[in-house]
Amino acid sequence: MKDEYYDWPAELLVKTVIKSHYCTILAILTEVKISFDQFMFRYKGQHNLQELYEAFKFLAWKQEAHIHKESIVIIPFVTRYSLELKKGSGVRMSGLHSACHPIHEMYKEHKIEKQRLDLLLELMSHVHFNDKLAEAQFKKIYIELLKFRKYWHEQVLLENNILFPKIIEMEATLDPM
Repeated sequence: MKDEYYDWPAELLVKTVIKSHYCTILAILTEVKISFDQFMFRYKGQHNLQELYEAFKFLAWKQEAHIHKESIVIIPFVTRYSLELKKGSGVRMSGLHSACHPIHEMYKEHKIEKQRLDLLLELMSHVHFNDKLAEAQFKKIYIELLKFRKYWHEQVLLENNILFPKIIEMEATLDPM
């Protein structure tokens, strides 16, 4: 994670999260899905990987849902708070609820999804095949998933350590009406 992120305004951080992190993460996740789908289609019934495959599909679904949830629940707070702070009124507009509860939920989801992803990778690391081609293709999926974890982890660190605290700080600066 870049040190200069700490100095960036929340609006710029949000744009970076959406344009760079979300797009990259979703693209990698799509690649992994395609590779895993093709692998399962090709080796259907030859290897007992259905539960692992289902666990991956659930993880992918949860990741996509989480990104969508952040986009519609958390990101609007940055826009609203920035608008109010630029007005200089120092007052939070009426009807705007606190960002603290949704942010707390995102922290929890980040923790749960980290555990889910780590468990999936751990289980995948113990799968071996007699067929060299199947082994190579499965290893490719595993490596793609490691790449996904790297980018996802960077996004989570950016949100947990910089963006979410900035949102809470912005909220604290505004007095409730």
